[in-house]
Amino acid sequence: STDGSAAGSGPDWAKAAAQLERPLVKAVMQMRAIDIAMALAGLARLNSRETALLRASRPRIKELAESARSGAPIDPRHGAMLVSAFSAHARLGNRDEQALQEVGVLLAACGAHDRLVPADFVLPLLRSLATHLRPAPPQFLPVIEASLTSAVGSFEMGQLVLVLRSLAFIPGLESSRRGLGRAVFGACLAAPLSSLPPVGLAGALRSAWALGHGDANFWAPAVREAERSIVGAGRSSDASGST
Repeated sequence: STDGSAAGSGPDWAKAAAQLERPLVKAVMQMRAIDIAMALAGLARLNSRETALLRASRPRIKELAESARSGAPIDPRHGAMLVSAFSAHARLGNRDEQALQEVGVLLAACGAHDRLVPADFVLPLLRSLATHLRPAPPQFLPVIEASLTSAVGSFEMGQLVLVLRSLAFIPGLESSRRGLGRAVFGACLAAPLSSLPPVGLAGALRSAWALGHGDANFWAPAVREAERSIVGAGRSSDASGST
């Protein structure tokens, strides 16, 4: 029956995932970062709770990180894809802290050789580290600070709001390092602040506080805008209540 086949689909998928994982584990030490990322992402799409490939990838990712430190041209996009794959497994309850830390080392090494995470990969990286991979390992701090500082000026409003909502949830970030605060909160001023939706303005204030951004040129207009937003919301509520 249809119901019977549906009921058996879960174990069938789990069995298929386990069969797929075995040859991947054997070959992992010859795989590139993008290969590992795609394999892990594929297993996550099968809702696989198998962790053998996560564990087996640790020495290979460490090896790739060491190569990146030595100047090997490893693409930071592939490191960012690894983070997304690790996030997908974290949603399933599987987190490998050691392997994740090595990905952070790999991306930091890329950044030290002026290979930053490109703008279109920064947002998924930030979202993963601020949500399913919380708390983010400290190895990612220089990666975020350098890559986001470079990318944030190109973001549209919705992307900027996502940044502002995420930063406060990545412990250890500092406004003063690598020009992060100047870039992010300067983008808020340029937006301008009045164009930020309430959730974006709240995120800007929370993130500025969390990152220790003490620039009065940001705080004075941001607080004024928050007060205007609160007053406007109150008037709207009064008007709707009187109709």
